[in-house]
Amino acid sequence: MPVISFLVYSVFFLVLSGGVAGLFSIAFLNKNISIKKWLLFWTIFNGCAISFLYGNWLDPLSWFGKISYILLLISLLIVFSSLFLIYHEVVSKHWLAGWKKLAFNAVTLWSIIGIFFLLVEVFFRIFFVYDTLALNPGVKFFWPDYVYFPLNNFGYRDRDFTLNKNPHTYRIMTVGDSFTEGNGRSRKETFSGVLEQELNRRLASTECDDKVEVYNLGVSGANTVEEVEVVLKKAPMFKPDLIILAYFFNDPENHPHDLKTFDPPPWVAQVHKIFLEKVHSYAYYWFFTKFTVYRGPISTMVDYYKAIHRLNYSGWGKTCEAMSQLGRFIKENNIDFIGLIFPLFDKKMYSSGRLKQIHEQVYRMITERDLEVVDLYPFFDNINGNFSVFAFSPQDGHPNRYAHDLLGHFLSEMIWQRDSFTHFRETCSPTKQDQPLDHSQAFYFDTYSMQR
Repeated sequence: MPVISFLVYSVFFLVLSGGVAGLFSIAFLNKNISIKKWLLFWTIFNGCAISFLYGNWLDPLSWFGKISYILLLISLLIVFSSLFLIYHEVVSKHWLAGWKKLAFNAVTLWSIIGIFFLLVEVFFRIFFVYDTLALNPGVKFFWPDYVYFPLNNFGYRDRDFTLNKNPHTYRIMTVGDSFTEGNGRSRKETFSGVLEQELNRRLASTECDDKVEVYNLGVSGANTVEEVEVVLKKAPMFKPDLIILAYFFNDPENHPHDLKTFDPPPWVAQVHKIFLEKVHSYAYYWFFTKFTVYRGPISTMVDYYKAIHRLNYSGWGKTCEAMSQLGRFIKENNIDFIGLIFPLFDKKMYSSGRLKQIHEQVYRMITERDLEVVDLYPFFDNINGNFSVFAFSPQDGHPNRYAHDLLGHFLSEMIWQRDSFTHFRETCSPTKQDQPLDHSQAFYFDTYSMQR
C-alpha cells in the first residue's frame, strides 16, 4: 500500500519537524537576539534528540540509558515550557502584526505539537512495555539473541548442530514453541541450556568423560502439528536418545489463523508495520498493546484458548492426530520421550478454572497415546503459587530466567533417574557410583513426585 505508507511517513515527518523547522521559524520571526540564540540552540538540540531517539542508540534497560532518557525528558520539558513564555513575551509586546503574527502563531503551535510527540516518545523509553514479542521496538535489548545472533546451520536459535553422533554422547532433542525456544532469554539461559549444563556437571562429578548434548529446536509460534513434523523429519537425522516436546495453550491453532482476537483492516496493519518495524516507536507500541480497536471474533485470550480446544475444532483434531503419529514414531523407533505441559505464568488467568480444564484435557489426550507427560502447573504452583514470579514481565507470560533454571534442574534430576540415561551412565565407567542428591536436587525430585 504505497499511498498509505506515503501518507503515514509524510504526517510523521511533518509532526516531528515542528521541533526543528518550527523552532527555527520562531527564531527567524523574533527581534530579540537573546531569544533567537536560545531558540537556535534548542533547534539543534531537538534535531539531535530526534536522531538519538529513532536511531535507538541506547539500551533503555541500562542505567546510562535510563539517566539519558530522563535528562532528555527534562530538557524537552524546558523547551516546551519556554515556548509558552516566548509566545507570551512576543505577543504581549506587539512585535508582530498581520501575516507575521499569523505565521508566528502557526509555527509556535507546530513546534509545541512536535516537541510534545518527542516528550511522549521519551516518556515511553523510560516506562517501556517489557515483553518479548518481535513487534516490540525494544526486543533487541530485551532479547538480543532474537535480533543479533544468527540462526544455526539448521535454522534454529542454538549453536550449530552436527549429524554425527559420538557413541559416548547422550543426545536430547527439545521441540516446542516460544516457551521452548526461550523468548527473552539467551541460549544458555533456556531450560534446554540449563539441562545440558547440569547433566554434564553431574556426569563430570562422577568422573565420567561422556557428554550430554541438548539440541533446542523450539520455534516461536509453532503449533503441535508443526512440532511433530519437526520430530518426524529431524529425529532420524539427529538420532536423539530422548525427545522432549513442550505443549502450550495456543498449540492447536490453525496456520493461517482462522480464529482471531485482533483483526484489523489492511491499512491499519500497514500503519502498524511502519510504526513498529520501521519507526520503532515505543509510544506507539504502548498504545498498540493497551487499546485494541479492531477486535476479532474472540474477545479474550482465555476465550481463545478455550475455543481452539473445543473437541469439534479442526485444529484440536489435527493436534490429536499429530500426537498419535508421534506416539507411533516413538514406539517404532524405541526413543525415550517426555511431554511437558506449560502453564501460563499469570495466576489471574486461572481464576475461572477454564485453563485448568485445558490442562486436564491435554494431559488425557497425550497419555491416551501411551506417551509420558508432565503437567508443569503443579510443579511451579508448589514452588510459588504466585505465578508472576516466573513470568518474564507483568506484560509477558513467557517463563523468565528463574523459571527456565528451575525447569532445567528439575528435568536434569528426572532424566538422571530414567532407564535410558541410567544405561548410558553405566557404560561410562566401571568405577562410577551415583552421587547423593544435594538439597536442591532433592527439592526438584520431591516436586516431581507430586505430579500425577
